[in-house]
Amino acid sequence: MVRILIVEDQRIMQKYFESIIMREPEFRHVQTVSDACEAVKICSYSAIDLVLMDVQTFHNHDGLSAGKIIREKYPYTKVLVVTSLIDPRVLERAKSGCADSLWYKDHGEEEIRSVIYRTLNGEHVFPDVAPEVFPLPRECPTNTTTAIWQATGCHIPRSQGKWTALLQG
Repeated sequence: MVRILIVEDQRIMQKYFESIIMREPEFRHVQTVSDACEAVKICSYSAIDLVLMDVQTFHNHDGLSAGKIIREKYPYTKVLVVTSLIDPRVLERAKSGCADSLWYKDHGEEEIRSVIYRTLNGEHVFPDVAPEVFPLPRECPTNTTTAIWQATGCHIPRSQGKWTALLQG
């Protein structure tokens, strides 16, 4: 039985990960917490095989720092970082010892399931590069979020663009 701890502060993602874990007969969902610091504490008193760790958690606690502590203190516990952040520094930090693997949340359920199994089997699964971003045209913002992104000169991730398009109908 593979014991899995979920660390995620967004309720919808908590439920998503829980549903994936519960459908696998060899997985046991130990607990879901919203704070990375809580995950370190749980690993100190509970045998956890895999931690699904969000990068930014409740109270703005850093999942990568918590992942590094868990990997150092509990070397048999695997840390799979899950994120929607496209900052290349997240990928660099994860690869530098803060995680065993990294998965971007905009990928599908089969992919996360595959990354979980591969990580449990000792493989380190990381994308080669962070997801691509694209600039938005500045001339006609379609909603408030887009207007804010444009006004700040930021770029929106392609996956966010898909969601924005879907929401705008």
